[in-house]
This record gives sequence, structure tokens and C-alpha cells, in this order.
Amino acid sequence: MVLLMRAGKPVPWEPAIFAELAATGAWDQAPFLAMIRRHKFAFVITTGHPGEPLYDSRYTPEVSAAIDAAYPRTEQHGRMVVHLPPP
Repeated sequence: MVLLMRAGKPVPWEPAIFAELAATGAWDQAPFLAMIRRHKFAFVITTGHPGEPLYDSRYTPEVSAAIDAAYPRTEQHGRMVVHLPPP
């Protein structure tokens, strides 16, 4: 997110806020899930993995499942995980 902001680009998704809004029912995540499933992003970067508190606080189970299905290849870089589409 910081790299995008420093490059003068908009931040398309702030996961913690999306997860909070989805949990309260204030946001319909279906269109966003469809974007993930259609590979609208070149890749996804997360901090950690499902089951870890920080990851689970940022991604709803539905978003996590969509990322896993659409971007099944992963590369670990420190605490960051790069999720890549199928080859």
C-alpha cells in the first residue's frame, strides 16, 4: 500500500477495512470476490497465511478462499506472501 501511495497511485483495496465492513454487513463483497476470481489483479500480496491472527483479521473467509483458488502459486518473502495466478 505504501509503495502505491509513494508512486502517486491510488490504493485499490485496503483489506482490513473491507473485512470490517463485510463483517458488519455494511459492504457487499461479492463484486470484489468476482474481481479476484476473474484475475483482475496481476498478483496479491498478504501478510502471513490463513489461520494466523493478522491474516484472519484482514481477510474474510470468502476473500481468503477466492485468493487461494485464483492465485494458487505462492512465494514467501519474509512475512509477506506473494500469491500468483496459475502458470
